[in-house]
Amino acid sequence: MLLNDFQLNADDMSNKAKQRFPFYMDIQNNLSFFGDTALINERLTSGGRHILCSQIIRSYEVVKSVLNYLTTTPLQSKEKITNVPMIVICGLPRTGTTLLYNLMACDPACRAPLVSDMTISPIPPISRSNVDEHKRRMAAERDRLIQVFEAAGSDFERYSKVFCSSHPLFPREEDTALLGGNLDIKIALYNLVPKHKSLVTRFMDNQNSNYMYDYHQTVLQMLHDVDPPHTNWLLKSPFHTFWLNTLLKYYPKASLIMAHRRLDEVLPPACRLALAMCHVYLEENDSVSSKKIIEETKAIMKIWIQRLIEFRMQHPPSENVCDIQYEDLMKDPIGTVHRIYDHFHYLQWSDAFEKAMRAWLTDNPQGKQGRNFHSLAEFGFKENESNELYEKYENMFLTS
Repeated sequence: MLLNDFQLNADDMSNKAKQRFPFYMDIQNNLSFFGDTALINERLTSGGRHILCSQIIRSYEVVKSVLNYLTTTPLQSKEKITNVPMIVICGLPRTGTTLLYNLMACDPACRAPLVSDMTISPIPPISRSNVDEHKRRMAAERDRLIQVFEAAGSDFERYSKVFCSSHPLFPREEDTALLGGNLDIKIALYNLVPKHKSLVTRFMDNQNSNYMYDYHQTVLQMLHDVDPPHTNWLLKSPFHTFWLNTLLKYYPKASLIMAHRRLDEVLPPACRLALAMCHVYLEENDSVSSKKIIEETKAIMKIWIQRLIEFRMQHPPSENVCDIQYEDLMKDPIGTVHRIYDHFHYLQWSDAFEKAMRAWLTDNPQGKQGRNFHSLAEFGFKENESNELYEKYENMFLTS
């Protein structure tokens, strides 16, 4: 039977887990709020509603399994995650952060979380060396998604192909899944309900971000206890840009890398990615919903840019913040990474690291999973479109 609604509860959480991790209720309430708000969209298909409800339920199940597990396992933390060096790649989306992240993850001295560490039955946590179990978990999650999509009358392979053409997927992924019950799902739900003021407030409010980083820190500590890096953790998500002050409150020793790119090259692919995330919930040729999703993406991009500008006005360039340019990364990816390592003095360059990066670039040439070229006009932007906010961003980050 197709799911038409969902209900989240913590009946299967232990009392110990509820007492030790009170933020579970914020995760539950926010997932419920986002989901219930998205379900009022009358243009959702029955299959889309089923996929949406299934994913929300699954996200909360993962959260509860993590928190329950931690209350049944003896404390084994030898080192607080807040004391461990950490690199966080952030900035705007579509600025080359996925390429940079995968290159820097080649450093054998660092640790970047795997998809199977975060969203795919991460209990019990396992070391990176347990390759067979990571593969088994990935395969099991893929089978689960295929079943959900088949029940909804959708083709998971086709969805994956469309999504990957906008955002390639790799074994190491950004840590959005650790931000309070899979932030990727919330972004999709956000875009499905344009101009919903309560939703905008709930998502963007800085005071509403603590629970996300409570969970983020809890899971990262769990992974660190099982398999710590030699030198540093490596994280990446443009969504951290919304709440950078909260990020630094939870990880005061974090170093930030901010990638920058011309906005006329950022805005069209950002809109395309939003459409790729949302189209599975809607009729295939629903131009009305597509137009609304694009409008909402434009609005959220403005908030993204504003948050980045506000943060950098409070935190000018320093030894803990490194800016890179998209064009430099594309022209000389290894040279750009070398400059980052020179900037953060505690990072150590090695021949093994450089060799691994060159091998990754050979195995993953740009465009391997498809290329999309989109114009400003395609998404309703004017050529040379500019406003005071865009000009501030470009003057702050794109001028020499």
